[in-house]
Amino acid sequence: MSRIDAFFKLMAEQQASDLHLSTNNPPMLRIHGDLVRVDFPPLKNDELKAMVYEIAPEGKIKVFEETNDVDFGYEVPGVARYRANFFQQKYGISAVFRSIPSNVQTLEELGLPPVLKKFPMLKKGLILATGPTGYGGLRQPQAPGPHHHDRRSNRVCASQPELPRATSRSGRAHALVCLRFAGGAA
Repeated sequence: MSRIDAFFKLMAEQQASDLHLSTNNPPMLRIHGDLVRVDFPPLKNDELKAMVYEIAPEGKIKVFEETNDVDFGYEVPGVARYRANFFQQKYGISAVFRSIPSNVQTLEELGLPPVLKKFPMLKKGLILATGPTGYGGLRQPQAPGPHHHDRRSNRVCASQPELPRATSRSGRAHALVCLRFAGGAA
């Protein structure tokens, strides 16, 4: 278990969407949209760097050292997956982790209207899932999945690599997944 995993477990216990780590500050969790300090001493630059380097893929560490900014994914089995951003600031390094739950919530669990179940079944069109930070943007495109992946094949395009889940409940792949980023092609 990595040292940082304790913070990820705390995130799950507190139902936090984000973990913010910054040099010379105590860790902070985003809980229901509010930043809350964790009862933990302020992190020193080298301590924080060692924690992130422990979980970052080797190639991503190299990118960070060349550019002072890198994104990567991380998973704590049985807890959640995380989208990570590790970056240099004026007074030291910082890292932000966004929780991506391992189990996909249904439309009902997300509080979305039942009419949305029909959208993925349409033969033509584009579905955009947008909204402010912390309001389920990472989860919304996945939610119809259990309702339609067993019945038809799709092409799923996402702007974030953590989004697409192209398998049905049976685990069979049923979608062609492409990733599109601002200013670039899939």
